[in-house]
Amino acid sequence: MLRTLRKIPRESRVMVVLSLTVLLQVFALSLFGLSAVKGLAAEAERERREICRRVLTRNLVEELRRRAREALGAARNPLALLRAQSPLEDPVFGRALAQAGAPGHLVRHAFLVLPDGSIHDQDRFPAALPSARSLPGGAGDRVSPFLALEREADAGNDPAALARAVADLLGSAGPEHRPPGLLLLARLERRAGRLPEAIAAFDRICREEPATLLHEEYPPAPIGLEAARGRARLRLGLVAGGAEAPERLVEDLLALRRILSLNRPFVPKARAEFEEGALADLRVRAAPLLPPGERTRADRELALLDDREACLGLLQSLAGREVLEVAAGRRGELTVEKSLPGETFVVRLLPVRDREGGATGAVALVVDTARILGEVLPEILASLPLPDGVAAAILDSSGRPVLPAGEPLPGSPLAEERLGEGLPFHTAALFARDPRAGEREVEAARRLHYGTMALAIAGLLAAAWFAYRTVRAELKVARLKSDFLSNVTHELKTPLTSIRMFVETLADDRVRDEEERKECLFVIARESERLSGLIQRVLDLSRLEARGGASLARRPTDLGALAAETAEIFRRGAPGEGPRLTVRAEDGLPPFPVDPDAVRQLMLNLLTNAAKYGGKHIVLSVSRARSAAVIEVSDDGIGIPAEQQGRIFEKFYRIDDSLSRDVEGSGIGLAYVREVARAHGGRVAVRSRRGEGSTFTVTLPSRR
Repeated sequence: MLRTLRKIPRESRVMVVLSLTVLLQVFALSLFGLSAVKGLAAEAERERREICRRVLTRNLVEELRRRAREALGAARNPLALLRAQSPLEDPVFGRALAQAGAPGHLVRHAFLVLPDGSIHDQDRFPAALPSARSLPGGAGDRVSPFLALEREADAGNDPAALARAVADLLGSAGPEHRPPGLLLLARLERRAGRLPEAIAAFDRICREEPATLLHEEYPPAPIGLEAARGRARLRLGLVAGGAEAPERLVEDLLALRRILSLNRPFVPKARAEFEEGALADLRVRAAPLLPPGERTRADRELALLDDREACLGLLQSLAGREVLEVAAGRRGELTVEKSLPGETFVVRLLPVRDREGGATGAVALVVDTARILGEVLPEILASLPLPDGVAAAILDSSGRPVLPAGEPLPGSPLAEERLGEGLPFHTAALFARDPRAGEREVEAARRLHYGTMALAIAGLLAAAWFAYRTVRAELKVARLKSDFLSNVTHELKTPLTSIRMFVETLADDRVRDEEERKECLFVIARESERLSGLIQRVLDLSRLEARGGASLARRPTDLGALAAETAEIFRRGAPGEGPRLTVRAEDGLPPFPVDPDAVRQLMLNLLTNAAKYGGKHIVLSVSRARSAAVIEVSDDGIGIPAEQQGRIFEKFYRIDDSLSRDVEGSGIGLAYVREVARAHGGRVAVRSRRGEGSTFTVTLPSRR
């Protein structure tokens, strides 16, 4: 095997080895890359998650907490001014509470919680008292003068005189009887048409008795609500007549809203809805009478009062033991949190102390979570240094996105963390905009490596096939060369033997006469010519293979005359009688641009080949087919097997069968014919059947 491989040229062996080595390396690298893809993808995912976690913590959560601490710290500073024994009696109480609840401090509202559980706003208006004031006893315990005067009023007596009598009695009435007396006075003044006096009586009730219940009615009715509603209606008429400024009407509407908030816990739901409807009706009737600025102020202040009541209701529901402990000084600062549908309620409780350091209450700062979500967080999110393909979102306590609002989550978060101060129930999270982007990258890398492996395997198979073909071809060429050398050696050996024998005969002077000497010289000359022809054919074939058409000397040639000349040469060289040769040339055949020497040798090779393989009758014909010349050589010899007709034009190839094994030849005659035809831009073909002869057809075009 090794001896056979050594016959292959060194360049071919090196090329095959290099190809196999490179392809094996590519295959190995593809396997390694394929195994590393998953690990690299996992490492890249971990690195991206770590970057997202750092960005989330440092740039979002810590920044929001810093701003919340600064805002709450700024809200705490004004409260340091409260140093009275009772904060409600401190002259700076209202201003301090208003500054603490300023919007810039991220606070919606600020309330004062006293140790007794009562809650007050900046106007010292009680939000809820431990128990509402009420008159002792029932209707039978009322002072008879007020009852008698009320009956006289119902009987239609002079309301002005009755009002004066009620006013005189109020000076001596006890505090438990004053609220119904003030309400009776206001009603009598209104009947008497003395509207300013009626409004003054209603004012006194709203200031002094905003939450007192009248037990004469069932269920007990808050006197403050009736007084505030009556005052607003009277003021509406005065403003419509131009007797009062619109600002006073706005204040009355706001006072009615405050008293409704104060008394809501003590009235049935139907009564609260009635009062809300009355307030809405007054707002509609007052709107055309108010200047644009006052109308805007009324809407804004009423909206704030609505929000205040909502915060107050939540604060009342949270004012449990822990809140009272802060107000009593038994606990320090405290954050109370509650998550509601669509809203997060956060209250920061700060203890208030007097000059001696004793606890006097606690300030409840309701954090403005809506402003944090609407202004602060979008600003922070816009400045986040997010990696490519990553988006930030804020989630509420149920995991629904609130920023950006309404957008569906793209998948599981890369990183998430609680926001803490300001929004304790909310979570900041970072998501991949396209959750499958990483999977697609991994899949693309995997497909790339699979493709590379497939190409490497295909290359290995191709290289193996190429190596097989190369080895097979080189072995074939080596075998053909060996056969050629054997044939050529035999071809050279025969004439050389003849030449040597006759030269020795002449040198030893063994000839008998001049005739025998001439015959020896004739044989020497003929065998020398035979050697020269063999060598020339090998040289011509090498020249045609190397240079192709460039080696030809083309000139217009009469192919009919050339065929006749070639036939004569063939007859002279044929041994003995030789085969019968017929030459046929088409009449009117024009000259063709060919190399006459090469075409002559082509014809001689075909004729010699036909004679070698048993042709007794050979026909050489020249004709024209369109613009090409056609040369045909037909014989009636042994023919060529069909399975070998495709290889007879290969260099050094010879038919190996019992009928042709003893025929001398070098295997380059038909190869020369093919190369001459190709050099002229033509082709050669063969038609043959075993035992019926062969026909070789050479087509030479008039131009390349």
